Amino acid sequence: MFWRLKVLSVEPNNVGLLYKDNKFFKKYEAGRYARVTDIFTKLNLVNVPIIEQTIHVHNQEVLTKDNIALRFSYFMVFKITDPEQLAKEFGLIPPIFSRYVEASLQDYTNRIRLESQVYIREAVTSVDSSDINTQRVDLMQSVAQKFSKQLKAWGIELVSIQVLDVTFPKDIQDLFAKQLEAKLRGQYELENARTQVASARALKNAAELIKGNEDIKYLQLLETLQKIASKGKHTFVLGEMLNQTK
Repeated sequence: MFWRLKVLSVEPNNVGLLYKDNKFFKKYEAGRYARVTDIFTKLNLVNVPIIEQTIHVHNQEVLTKDNIALRFSYFMVFKITDPEQLAKEFGLIPPIFSRYVEASLQDYTNRIRLESQVYIREAVTSVDSSDINTQRVDLMQSVAQKFSKQLKAWGIELVSIQVLDVTFPKDIQDLFAKQLEAKLRGQYELENARTQVASARALKNAAELIKGNEDIKYLQLLETLQKIASKGKHTFVLGEMLNQTK
């Protein structure tokens, strides 16, 4: 029997899964480990990251409830909580032509990206295009709640899923701009009308105050005489008029 010494290296922030003759054998924490095996035993070590990872999905085209095609960008933060379950679900990419080379998992990140798009499409098709921006938070919470169950079965925890951008077609953007302009114009005209009504009410109140008030009439008479006198030399005979005015 021929023996050999193999050094197993598990990287920081990873968990090492050791497979012996294609069967799961042992789990290792980060570090270096020496193992003696015979030359006929096949060993595969898989490093599985256990820190948070991020996936970006850019410009996914989706249809809203009112059949508007828009582009939806978002990102997900996830964390592998059960490396053994993940390896069981996705399988290994074994080394070729070697009894011991570090193996890797199948592309689980691509599977997460594709599955998330299905949930996003399902959520967006239930909302009208005009409500996308106001309901984007509730929309993503609904997606997270449903998608988390799927990921948990794979040994993955969904930490968060957030919208990056929502891009409408150019003609729809122009319509939204015109709608906003009309809304602002209406608010301006309404405020202007309220100001005019307030001014008219103030003038009416002032007219009612002046009406029948002898003291104000007397002041108006003096103001009128002052204006006439400022334009030249004049002689005024007041007499009984002042007395009557008073």
